[in-house]
Parts: sequence; structure tokens; C-alpha cells
Amino acid sequence: MGSVWMPRPEFEVVLAKEVLHHAAGTGVALRTLASLVAPGGRLLLVLLAPKLDYPLFAAALERYGRHPADTGSIAAQLAACGLHSEVSTASFPLTIGKDRWLEMVADRWMSLLSKFDDVQLAAGIAEIDATYSGPVLEFDDSFVFVLARRLPHPRRPTPARR
Repeated sequence: MGSVWMPRPEFEVVLAKEVLHHAAGTGVALRTLASLVAPGGRLLLVLLAPKLDYPLFAAALERYGRHPADTGSIAAQLAACGLHSEVSTASFPLTIGKDRWLEMVADRWMSLLSKFDDVQLAAGIAEIDATYSGPVLEFDDSFVFVLARRLPHPRRPTPARR
């Protein structure tokens, strides 16, 4: 495994948005991210929700659902690295023109879509177009947030003067 140059060994804030599913090993990725968090620092993991409400084709939604993020496991692995985690969720209403959405799907804007060949993707786009009528799509973009904190180093008592 290669290494990446960093300007310092630890950071007060580390943000990782929608990256865990790209790692060959989630445990290794979490240990690496945790190692970057300085005492008193925070790590924010942003994950897509376990169930997507995106207007995608059935095969894409099924493939996404095969490996949902396990936030309990993530929190336990971070705890083993000395970080305390809190998990929360939030949804944001999204409105987008259907033509623009179909262009984004065709461009494979989401890494999940790279798993489909051109023929499968074209069929999926036709399915989306047939399923969702009207020129505008409205849906929720939902995320899971894992906020992990490393406790600061305990302060050493100042020795009493004699």
C-alpha cells in the first residue's frame, strides 16, 4: 500500500465524505483516518444513507443495497482507535430537471454507476425516464454522519514549587 505525503502527522479536523466504500478494506481506512486525528480533534465521516431514495433504475438501487454502511461496526472500529463516535442522519430535499439528472446518470456521476456497461446503463436510463414523468425530479438526498472525537491528552499537574 502506498503512502501519501501530509503537511503534518495529525490534524484538528479530518473530513471524509463518501470515501469508505472505495477502500479495499474499511478497517484499514478507518484506522488510517483515525491516526490523522490529533488529541482533542474530530473526524467527520459522511456516508450515503443505507437506502437511497434517488430516482435510479432498479438494478442500481439493488446493487447499492447489497453493501450498506454498518455504522455500528464503524463506531466500534473507531472506538478501538481511541475515538468516541456519535451517529446522526439528515435529509435534504433536492429538485433537479429530469434531463439534467439523466445526463448525470449517463456520465456516471456516482461511482455505483461505473459498475454498469454502456448497454446496461442505457437500459437503466430508459427505465428512469419511463418511471418518472414530468420535467422535474424531487427526492431526498440523505446522509449518515459519524462524528468521532479524540480526547485531549490529560494535563499533567504542575509540580509544586519548593
